[in-house]
Amino acid sequence: MMVVSLLVPGRGNTMNRITAVVAGLSLAFVGTSATIADTINVPGDFGWIQGAINASSNGDVIKIAAGTFNESGIRLNGKAITIEGTLNEDGSLVTIIDGGCTEEEAEDGAGCSVFMIIDGEGPDTILRYLTITGGAGTSVYFGSDTPLGGGITIANSSPRISTCIIRDNWSSTNGAGIHCNNSSASIESCLISGNGCWEEGGGLACVNNSNVLITNCTFSGNGTADGGGAAGIGDTSNAKFSLCTFTNNTSADDKISNIYNGPMYCPECPRTGVISFVTLENCTLCGTGDHIQGLIAHVGENHISDCIDDGDLDRDGDVDTDDLAQLRGSLGLCTSDTDADGDTDIEDLLNLIEGWGNTCTP
Repeated sequence: MMVVSLLVPGRGNTMNRITAVVAGLSLAFVGTSATIADTINVPGDFGWIQGAINASSNGDVIKIAAGTFNESGIRLNGKAITIEGTLNEDGSLVTIIDGGCTEEEAEDGAGCSVFMIIDGEGPDTILRYLTITGGAGTSVYFGSDTPLGGGITIANSSPRISTCIIRDNWSSTNGAGIHCNNSSASIESCLISGNGCWEEGGGLACVNNSNVLITNCTFSGNGTADGGGAAGIGDTSNAKFSLCTFTNNTSADDKISNIYNGPMYCPECPRTGVISFVTLENCTLCGTGDHIQGLIAHVGENHISDCIDDGDLDRDGDVDTDDLAQLRGSLGLCTSDTDADGDTDIEDLLNLIEGWGNTCTP
């Protein structure tokens, strides 16, 4: 604590000296109180998340208890705060924010994104340990006729989204899970699953000069009626996916099932030379149809194939003798004894020939 020394006329005047010390202590407290972060509990201190945000200051943590909270249009108001859920003892997420939105509500212009980070928030604005679901998008703040960003809509901001599940959200256009517009978000250790929209980017859409870093995330079961079941990157935006897994994402008519890098909202892009760029670093992509389209830079070791079958024990995309060897080894059996009769003979060779290339089934 800072002590302020003041020169007080009349050195022997005790009252003057006490007054000076008290004044100094007051100045010390005034100088430091603004840096003390508070933890605001929901529902302990506030019954709803928006109320806690409205009462918060930069640096505060809003701690949400276990359970399901029905709320949408949650706006962070430009504050550098952390909103976090509760973790179970096993590390699983037990806080669910359910927007409960319908497509009709979103199209009426209501704010039906679950979270709206649209007020210039920076990297000190953090969402973590949350399951975000039931959003249907927001149009009213973007002058759009159709909603964007069912789970989280991000505009002109650079937040951090960490260790969240973003599932079962909807958008009439694109970015049903997360929609980034002119933003530089960081998304890490998230599961983005079961989100759907009519246009590009069922799980994630990045448009209008966005630069997004996605690390250690899984995109699973997202879908669109157009390309980019998992992600759509366009309109001079850039995205880097590192250590990410894409599985079972779909698009209508087997279009681009995982990543579509094209001129969303930009029909003049081919003529004007406006482009977007995607980097894949040590990622795994599998699904039906074409996996990726557009300008993609491959860094490290990427695996792009059909989805892994149950019998593919070594996860190399093929069911073959390597998987058999792994299974036999785990059981303590001779790898060449395919019929487990204790001998390696012509019967084992015939079994191998007959089953070559088949998918293992229970």
